[in-house]
Amino acid sequence: MRRNFHLSLVLALAFLFSLSTLALADRAVVDGTVSDERTGWGIEGADLTVWRLSHLDTVGSDITDEDGYYWIEMDVTLTDTFVVEAKATGYGRKLDYFAPQFHGDSLQADFTLKGPYLQQFDSSLVADTIAPGDSSLFERVMTNFGQVPFEYTVVEDADWIVVTPTSGTIPWLQEDTLYIWLYAPEEPKAVYEDTIVIENNSASPAIHIPVMMGVPPMGVEEQEGSKLPSSFALGSCYPNPFNASTTIGYDLPRASLVTLEVYNLVGQKVATLVNGYEQAGYKTVNWNAAEVTTGIYYYKLTAGEFVSVRKLTLLK
Repeated sequence: MRRNFHLSLVLALAFLFSLSTLALADRAVVDGTVSDERTGWGIEGADLTVWRLSHLDTVGSDITDEDGYYWIEMDVTLTDTFVVEAKATGYGRKLDYFAPQFHGDSLQADFTLKGPYLQQFDSSLVADTIAPGDSSLFERVMTNFGQVPFEYTVVEDADWIVVTPTSGTIPWLQEDTLYIWLYAPEEPKAVYEDTIVIENNSASPAIHIPVMMGVPPMGVEEQEGSKLPSSFALGSCYPNPFNASTTIGYDLPRASLVTLEVYNLVGQKVATLVNGYEQAGYKTVNWNAAEVTTGIYYYKLTAGEFVSVRKLTLLK
Protein backbone atom coordinates (compact mmCIF):
# COMPACT_ATOMS: atom_id res chain seq x y z
CA MET A 1 0.00 0.00 0.00
CA ARG A 2 2.78 2.39 1.01
CA ARG A 3 4.79 1.42 -2.10
CA ASN A 4 1.83 2.28 -4.33
CA PHE A 5 1.48 5.62 -2.54
CA HIS A 6 5.14 6.45 -3.08
CA LEU A 7 4.87 5.41 -6.74
CA SER A 8 1.83 7.63 -7.22
CA LEU A 9 3.64 10.53 -5.56
CA VAL A 10 6.66 10.10 -7.80
CA LEU A 11 4.47 9.98 -10.90
CA ALA A 12 2.56 13.07 -9.78
CA LEU A 13 5.78 15.01 -9.16
CA ALA A 14 7.13 13.92 -12.53
CA PHE A 15 3.93 15.09 -14.20
CA LEU A 16 4.06 18.46 -12.41
CA PHE A 17 7.73 18.83 -13.37
CA SER A 18 6.92 18.12 -16.99
CA LEU A 19 4.20 20.77 -16.88
CA SER A 20 6.60 23.31 -15.38
CA THR A 21 9.16 22.47 -18.04
CA LEU A 22 6.61 23.00 -20.78
CA ALA A 23 5.69 26.29 -19.16
CA LEU A 24 9.29 27.40 -19.48
CA ALA A 25 9.62 26.61 -23.18
CA ASP A 26 7.66 27.86 -26.19
CA ARG A 27 7.82 28.66 -29.87
CA ALA A 28 8.69 32.26 -30.72
CA VAL A 29 8.87 34.20 -33.98
CA VAL A 30 11.18 37.10 -34.81
CA ASP A 31 10.78 38.87 -38.15
CA GLY A 32 11.48 42.23 -39.75
CA THR A 33 13.61 43.95 -42.38
CA VAL A 34 17.26 44.88 -42.77
CA SER A 35 17.94 48.06 -44.76
CA ASP A 36 20.74 50.47 -45.63
CA GLU A 37 20.74 53.34 -43.12
CA ARG A 38 21.58 55.99 -45.72
CA THR A 39 19.43 54.92 -48.68
CA GLY A 40 16.61 53.05 -46.95
CA TRP A 41 16.92 50.21 -49.47
CA GLY A 42 16.45 46.65 -48.23
CA ILE A 43 19.68 44.64 -48.02
CA GLU A 44 19.44 41.24 -49.71
CA GLY A 45 21.52 38.40 -48.28
CA ALA A 46 21.97 39.84 -44.77
CA ASP A 47 22.55 37.20 -42.06
CA LEU A 48 20.19 37.11 -39.06
CA THR A 49 20.99 34.97 -36.01
CA VAL A 50 19.15 34.53 -32.70
CA TRP A 51 21.15 33.21 -29.78
CA ARG A 52 20.54 32.69 -26.08
CA LEU A 53 22.36 35.29 -23.99
CA SER A 54 23.05 33.04 -21.01
CA HIS A 55 24.39 30.03 -22.95
CA LEU A 56 25.53 31.73 -26.16
CA ASP A 57 23.90 28.97 -28.18
CA THR A 58 22.16 29.61 -31.50
CA VAL A 59 18.41 28.97 -31.54
CA GLY A 60 17.50 30.24 -35.04
CA SER A 61 18.78 31.98 -38.18
CA ASP A 62 17.70 33.26 -41.60
CA ILE A 63 18.93 35.24 -44.62
CA THR A 64 17.05 38.27 -45.95
CA ASP A 65 15.26 38.10 -49.30
CA GLU A 66 15.46 40.63 -52.15
CA ASP A 67 13.39 43.11 -50.12
CA GLY A 68 15.54 42.76 -47.01
CA TYR A 69 12.87 40.71 -45.14
CA TYR A 70 13.61 37.82 -42.75
CA TRP A 71 11.50 35.44 -40.61
CA ILE A 72 12.82 33.18 -37.83
CA GLU A 73 10.83 30.65 -35.80
CA MET A 74 12.58 28.91 -32.90
CA ASP A 75 12.22 27.22 -29.52
CA VAL A 76 12.93 29.58 -26.65
CA THR A 77 13.04 29.40 -22.88
CA LEU A 78 10.65 31.99 -21.57
CA THR A 79 12.81 32.82 -18.56
CA ASP A 80 15.90 33.65 -20.61
CA THR A 81 16.96 36.64 -22.73
CA PHE A 82 17.77 36.36 -26.42
CA VAL A 83 19.81 38.40 -28.86
CA VAL A 84 19.01 39.02 -32.52
CA GLU A 85 22.13 39.83 -34.58
CA ALA A 86 22.04 41.37 -38.07
CA LYS A 87 25.09 41.64 -40.31
CA ALA A 88 25.86 41.91 -44.02
CA THR A 89 28.97 42.03 -46.15
CA GLY A 90 30.19 45.62 -46.40
CA TYR A 91 28.17 46.79 -43.38
CA GLY A 92 28.54 47.03 -39.62
CA ARG A 93 26.55 44.71 -37.31
CA LYS A 94 23.67 45.46 -34.94
CA LEU A 95 22.10 43.63 -32.00
CA ASP A 96 18.61 43.64 -30.50
CA TYR A 97 17.64 42.00 -27.19
CA PHE A 98 14.31 40.45 -26.23
CA ALA A 99 12.85 38.28 -23.46
CA PRO A 100 9.70 36.29 -24.34
CA GLN A 101 6.86 37.19 -21.99
CA PHE A 102 4.03 34.86 -23.06
CA HIS A 103 3.26 31.76 -25.08
CA GLY A 104 3.47 32.32 -28.82
CA ASP A 105 5.74 35.33 -28.34
CA SER A 106 6.34 37.36 -31.52
CA LEU A 107 8.80 40.20 -32.05
CA GLN A 108 9.34 42.52 -34.99
CA ALA A 109 12.97 43.64 -35.14
CA ASP A 110 13.91 45.99 -37.98
CA PHE A 111 17.57 46.82 -38.51
CA THR A 112 19.31 49.63 -40.38
CA LEU A 113 22.96 48.88 -41.10
CA LYS A 114 25.55 51.52 -41.83
CA GLY A 115 28.00 50.89 -44.65
CA PRO A 116 30.84 53.06 -45.95
CA TYR A 117 29.88 56.40 -47.50
CA LEU A 118 31.25 59.86 -48.15
CA GLN A 119 29.33 62.81 -46.76
CA GLN A 120 29.22 66.23 -48.47
CA PHE A 121 31.68 65.17 -51.14
CA ASP A 122 32.39 67.87 -53.75
CA SER A 123 31.48 65.99 -56.91
CA SER A 124 32.40 68.50 -59.61
CA LEU A 125 35.49 70.33 -60.82
CA VAL A 126 35.50 73.37 -63.09
CA ALA A 127 38.85 74.86 -64.10
CA ASP A 128 37.92 78.37 -65.25
CA THR A 129 41.01 79.04 -67.39
CA ILE A 130 44.33 77.22 -67.73
CA ALA A 131 46.84 78.63 -70.19
CA PRO A 132 48.08 76.33 -72.97
CA GLY A 133 50.98 74.20 -71.71
CA ASP A 134 50.25 74.98 -68.05
CA SER A 135 48.75 72.79 -65.35
CA SER A 136 46.72 73.25 -62.17
CA LEU A 137 46.32 71.14 -59.05
CA PHE A 138 42.97 70.57 -57.32
CA GLU A 139 42.20 68.69 -54.12
CA ARG A 140 39.12 66.73 -53.10
CA VAL A 141 38.89 65.48 -49.50
CA MET A 142 37.04 62.20 -48.92
CA THR A 143 35.79 61.51 -45.36
CA ASN A 144 34.25 58.13 -44.49
CA PHE A 145 31.19 58.51 -42.24
CA GLY A 146 30.31 54.81 -42.48
CA GLN A 147 31.17 52.18 -39.87
CA VAL A 148 33.00 50.04 -42.43
CA PRO A 149 36.26 51.02 -44.21
CA PHE A 150 35.64 52.83 -47.50
CA GLU A 151 37.60 51.10 -50.26
CA TYR A 152 37.99 52.94 -53.56
CA THR A 153 39.65 52.78 -56.97
CA VAL A 154 39.89 55.78 -59.34
CA VAL A 155 39.02 55.22 -62.99
CA GLU A 156 39.80 57.91 -65.60
CA ASP A 157 41.03 57.75 -69.18
CA ALA A 158 41.62 61.37 -70.28
CA ASP A 159 45.29 62.06 -70.98
CA TRP A 160 44.96 65.61 -69.60
CA ILE A 161 43.83 64.37 -66.14
CA VAL A 162 46.13 62.74 -63.59
CA VAL A 163 44.71 61.58 -60.23
CA THR A 164 46.70 60.37 -57.23
CA PRO A 165 46.32 58.14 -55.31
CA THR A 166 44.48 55.80 -57.65
CA SER A 167 43.18 53.56 -54.85
CA GLY A 168 42.98 53.39 -51.09
CA THR A 169 41.11 52.41 -47.94
CA ILE A 170 39.62 55.01 -45.58
CA PRO A 171 38.77 53.84 -42.01
CA TRP A 172 35.66 55.03 -40.19
CA LEU A 173 35.70 58.81 -39.56
CA GLN A 174 39.06 59.12 -41.31
CA GLU A 175 39.82 61.01 -44.52
CA ASP A 176 41.94 60.78 -47.62
CA THR A 177 42.77 63.46 -50.20
CA LEU A 178 42.57 63.08 -53.97
CA TYR A 179 45.08 65.23 -55.86
CA ILE A 180 43.79 66.02 -59.36
CA TRP A 181 46.19 67.53 -61.91
CA LEU A 182 44.78 69.12 -65.07
CA TYR A 183 47.22 69.65 -67.96
CA ALA A 184 46.20 72.13 -70.68
CA PRO A 185 47.35 71.07 -74.18
CA GLU A 186 49.05 73.65 -76.40
CA GLU A 187 46.11 73.85 -78.78
CA PRO A 188 43.68 76.55 -79.94
CA LYS A 189 40.79 77.72 -77.80
CA ALA A 190 38.87 74.72 -76.48
CA VAL A 191 36.79 73.32 -73.64
CA TYR A 192 37.79 69.90 -72.37
CA GLU A 193 35.28 67.73 -70.56
CA ASP A 194 35.56 64.32 -68.95
CA THR A 195 34.41 62.40 -65.86
CA ILE A 196 36.47 60.86 -63.08
CA VAL A 197 34.79 57.70 -61.78
CA ILE A 198 35.52 56.42 -58.26
CA GLU A 199 34.45 52.81 -57.86
CA ASN A 200 33.94 51.78 -54.23
CA ASN A 201 32.24 49.39 -51.83
CA SER A 202 29.41 51.69 -50.69
CA ALA A 203 25.68 51.33 -51.36
CA SER A 204 26.19 53.68 -54.34
CA PRO A 205 29.08 51.83 -55.95
CA ALA A 206 30.34 54.65 -58.19
CA ILE A 207 31.03 58.35 -57.61
CA HIS A 208 31.25 60.60 -60.68
CA ILE A 209 33.27 63.83 -60.75
CA PRO A 210 32.52 65.84 -63.90
CA VAL A 211 35.62 67.80 -64.95
CA MET A 212 35.57 70.83 -67.24
CA MET A 213 38.70 72.78 -68.27
CA GLY A 214 38.89 75.89 -70.42
CA VAL A 215 42.01 76.55 -72.50
CA PRO A 216 42.15 80.00 -74.18
CA PRO A 217 43.88 80.42 -77.56
CA MET A 218 47.65 81.04 -77.43
CA GLY A 219 48.78 84.66 -77.81
CA VAL A 220 45.34 86.14 -77.19
CA GLU A 221 45.43 88.81 -74.50
CA GLU A 222 42.98 91.49 -73.52
CA GLN A 223 43.96 94.86 -74.97
CA GLU A 224 45.20 97.29 -72.36
CA GLY A 225 42.66 99.98 -71.65
CA SER A 226 39.80 98.07 -73.27
CA LYS A 227 36.44 98.55 -71.62
CA LEU A 228 35.58 95.38 -69.77
CA PRO A 229 33.14 94.70 -66.94
CA SER A 230 34.61 95.10 -63.47
CA SER A 231 32.75 92.08 -62.08
CA PHE A 232 30.56 89.13 -63.03
CA ALA A 233 26.89 89.98 -63.31
CA LEU A 234 23.63 88.53 -64.59
CA GLY A 235 21.36 91.25 -65.95
CA SER A 236 17.60 91.41 -66.25
CA CYS A 237 15.99 90.20 -69.45
CA TYR A 238 14.11 92.44 -71.86
CA PRO A 239 11.23 92.37 -72.28
CA ASN A 240 9.96 90.85 -69.02
CA PRO A 241 7.19 89.67 -68.98
CA PHE A 242 7.58 88.57 -72.59
CA ASN A 243 5.78 86.67 -75.29
CA ALA A 244 7.80 84.02 -77.12
CA SER A 245 11.21 85.76 -77.12
CA THR A 246 13.41 87.75 -74.72
CA THR A 247 17.06 88.84 -74.47
CA ILE A 248 19.27 88.14 -71.45
CA GLY A 249 22.43 90.08 -70.68
CA TYR A 250 25.43 89.11 -68.55
CA ASP A 251 28.93 90.46 -67.82
CA LEU A 252 32.24 88.60 -67.85
CA PRO A 253 35.25 90.49 -66.45
CA ARG A 254 37.54 87.71 -67.67
CA ALA A 255 37.42 84.72 -69.99
CA SER A 256 35.44 81.92 -68.37
CA LEU A 257 33.60 78.67 -68.80
CA VAL A 258 29.97 79.76 -68.98
CA THR A 259 26.61 78.04 -68.69
CA LEU A 260 23.28 79.86 -68.89
CA GLU A 261 20.25 77.67 -68.24
CA VAL A 262 16.51 78.13 -67.74
CA TYR A 263 14.48 76.20 -65.14
CA ASN A 264 10.78 75.94 -64.32
CA LEU A 265 9.28 76.32 -60.85
CA VAL A 266 9.84 72.68 -59.92
CA GLY A 267 13.54 72.80 -60.81
CA GLN A 268 13.39 71.09 -64.20
CA LYS A 269 15.77 72.45 -66.83
CA VAL A 270 13.85 73.60 -69.90
CA ALA A 271 16.63 75.25 -71.93
CA THR A 272 20.42 75.62 -72.16
CA LEU A 273 21.27 78.96 -73.77
CA VAL A 274 25.06 79.00 -73.29
CA ASN A 275 27.46 76.16 -72.56
CA GLY A 276 31.09 76.80 -73.41
CA TYR A 277 34.20 78.95 -73.10
CA GLU A 278 33.72 82.70 -73.66
CA GLN A 279 36.04 85.70 -73.73
CA ALA A 280 35.52 88.63 -71.36
CA GLY A 281 32.98 91.30 -72.25
CA TYR A 282 29.34 92.37 -72.15
CA LYS A 283 27.26 89.48 -73.47
CA THR A 284 23.68 88.96 -74.61
CA VAL A 285 21.73 85.88 -75.63
CA ASN A 286 18.20 85.45 -76.96
CA TRP A 287 15.74 82.87 -75.65
CA ASN A 288 12.95 81.83 -77.97
CA ALA A 289 10.37 80.18 -75.71
CA ALA A 290 7.82 79.41 -78.41
CA GLU A 291 7.62 75.75 -77.37
CA VAL A 292 7.39 76.45 -73.63
CA THR A 293 4.13 76.96 -71.75
CA THR A 294 3.10 80.18 -69.99
CA GLY A 295 4.52 80.57 -66.52
CA ILE A 296 7.30 81.82 -64.25
CA TYR A 297 10.85 80.64 -64.95
CA TYR A 298 14.32 81.14 -63.53
CA TYR A 299 17.51 81.66 -65.52
CA LYS A 300 20.84 80.72 -63.96
CA LEU A 301 24.31 81.93 -64.95
CA THR A 302 27.41 79.97 -63.92
CA ALA A 303 30.79 81.47 -64.86
CA GLY A 304 33.73 79.90 -63.06
CA GLU A 305 32.89 80.22 -59.36
CA PHE A 306 30.22 82.88 -60.00
CA VAL A 307 26.58 81.78 -59.84
CA SER A 308 23.51 84.02 -60.14
CA VAL A 309 19.78 83.33 -60.61
CA ARG A 310 16.98 85.68 -61.73
CA LYS A 311 13.29 85.33 -62.53
CA LEU A 312 11.36 85.94 -65.75
CA THR A 313 7.72 85.56 -66.79
CA LEU A 314 6.40 84.13 -70.04
CA LEU A 315 2.92 85.24 -71.13
CA LYS A 316 1.20 83.85 -74.20
